[in-house]
Formats: sequence, C-alpha cells, structure tokens
Amino acid sequence: MRFWIFFYINFFALSSTICGQASLISEKPLHSVLSGSGMTKIGEHLWVCGDDDPYLYQLDLQGNKLDSVHLWLEQSLSDIRISKKEKPDFEAINAYHIEGDSGLLVWASGSKSPKRDLIYRYSFVDKEVTKYAVIDFYNHLRSSFDWKEKKALNIEGACSDGEHLYILNRSSNSLLKIPMIAFFDFMDSRTLLTDLSIEKYDFNLSKLSGHESTFSGASYLGDGQLLFTASVELSKDAISDGPNLGSFIGVLDLNSMLQSDLKMAQIMQGDKAYQGKVEAAELINITDGVKQIIAITDNDDGGTMFLQLQWVQ
Repeated sequence: MRFWIFFYINFFALSSTICGQASLISEKPLHSVLSGSGMTKIGEHLWVCGDDDPYLYQLDLQGNKLDSVHLWLEQSLSDIRISKKEKPDFEAINAYHIEGDSGLLVWASGSKSPKRDLIYRYSFVDKEVTKYAVIDFYNHLRSSFDWKEKKALNIEGACSDGEHLYILNRSSNSLLKIPMIAFFDFMDSRTLLTDLSIEKYDFNLSKLSGHESTFSGASYLGDGQLLFTASVELSKDAISDGPNLGSFIGVLDLNSMLQSDLKMAQIMQGDKAYQGKVEAAELINITDGVKQIIAITDNDDGGTMFLQLQWVQ
C-alpha cells in the first residue's frame, strides 16, 4: 500500500526582514514577449514565457530575441495573444537536467481547472514540446493542504536545485518542495502520483499600505538560496488583475526554510516605489556584495518590461 507523504510548516507568527535597498537602474519594453510572467537563466541566455503568449522565447542578457518555440499548439501561428478565456496562464518556468535529457518545464497556474492544470516540457535534446494534462496532480494540491482561501492554487514561480523542484504559490505565499526524479517518473507514467512526497512551507512577506505582498517568481541562486519576486496587487482574489502598489525582491534559505532567514527589499525608482508588477528575476552577477539582477514585468495589457536592478544589502 502506498501513501502520500506530506510535511506542512506554518511561519505566520513572524514577518520578513527588510534588507538593504533594491533600485531600478533601467527599463525598456520587451516587444518580443507578451505578458511576461516566467524567466530562467541558462548560461548566457534567458528563457522567458508569457501568461497569454503561445511562444517560449530565448533571449540574450540584454533582452534581445534569439529564438522562439511554439509552445501552445492549440493556437495557430497566425494568432498572437491568447484570449483571457482560453489562455493556459503560463506563470512559471524552470530548467531541468535528468538522465538522458535536459530542457524546460513551463507551468500553467492551476487557477482554473482543468484548463490551467497543465505543464509543458521542452526538451533541448529532441527539440520537442510535450503537453502534460496533470489534472490529478493539481487537484491533489488543492485538496491536500490548508490554503488561505477557497480559490487558492495559483502557481507563480518554479525553480530547481537539480534534486528538488521548488514551486511558489501566490495567494498563500507557500513553497512546495518536490523530488525532481520522482516528479518526472510520475509525469512519464513510470510511477503513480501516490509515490510523490510533497513538503509545504508557508511564509509571511512584506506589506505595503497594510496589504501583504505575494510571490510572483522564483529562481535558484545556488548554495541552497532561492531568489524570489513578490508584488502587492490590489485585486479581489488571487486570479484577477488589479492595480499594483509595488514589488519586492527577496531571498529565501532552502536549507533552513525559516521565516527569520527570509530577506526582502522593495524595488525603488529613485525615491519612489516602482509601480510595475515584477514577475520574475535572475541574478547576473555580484560585485562587492551588490547584486546585479535582470527582471521582467507583466503590464496586464499584453506588454512586458525588461528591467535591470541593483540590490545593495
């Protein structure tokens, strides 16, 4: 007999620590990407997805388009932006390396079932896109944990340290930790869903005007550190769009998973809060303790901005 293995840790008694200052150095429109929502860095290249964009894009570190992959094959090549009614809501992307293959996983948010209960896999080896309708997996996430609200599943960030997947959920500010190999075995029907072990950790994030920010993106820094983005969007629920009060950049310690080790800084434009909704970020380099970061925004009108940030801690 097989059983689900779950771990649930709640850190709501504490709050995040504001650490240093994050400043906008430059921004420019990223015309090649619609509604930028997920990004991962591999070597000197960026891979970017948009929540209503049928393509996956490869960019250089200056935001110039190098290549594209037709991801959402339900839409013809002549079409551009996927309608809100039909969109799979691609919100997160992570790189993977497993035996015999490497590539990207692109995660639909799961905010509407079954239309958004999808994961797309792009293999660098055979250059093929595989669609996984993982409705059972998303349903089990919905039913197995104590979420803050009824319509709580809304995956916004994903990354991997090579051994585990780390998934960030927006409305509950939760992190899900899943063994990488076991997850691929499940997706490729080599094992059952019940073979997966899933750990869930909840966090408090910084507030603006009394409203808590929520996770919007994730990337792996190395040494057990996760770089995340978060924003304060005034919407009626975790699915709807709304005005954005500001965005944050932060680091979470995957070794401890402790609230006290979570560091955040609000992104500032001069002496004012940057108003864009930052959806994903990648570290480019560190010089004398100063982090140079690339980020993207989703403007909720189909537009995407490409940002250069500096975080002094």
